[in-house]
Amino acid sequence: MRKSDKKLDNAIRNALIDVCEQAQRSFEGFQWLTHSVNYDNFPNSLKIICVFNTDEHLANLQQGDCGGQLRQLIKHHLAESNVVLKDVNKQVLLDSEQACTTTHNGKWAHKLAQY
Repeated sequence: MRKSDKKLDNAIRNALIDVCEQAQRSFEGFQWLTHSVNYDNFPNSLKIICVFNTDEHLANLQQGDCGGQLRQLIKHHLAESNVVLKDVNKQVLLDSEQACTTTHNGKWAHKLAQY
């Protein structure tokens, strides 16, 4: 990883730490988030995966405008770090602990590889 990539990754991580803390207070069932990126294809390759406790929490989020609010929160915090998402709906993905347990026996490394 180039030095410039490390700086960018730190900026992304710091922005997402703020998002995570706020999302845990604001969205029922929100657990954690992570990101993946290929810096040779940045920012198009940037993906943020938001994980909720259960499929029900995820469904409740998607019924109202909360999914849009979460995506806008992420977009806003990344923009403050000069990271612009090209398509927030494709780059911010939602998942659940329950789904990972069902499909991948709780092995997030395998589940995240599909993104």
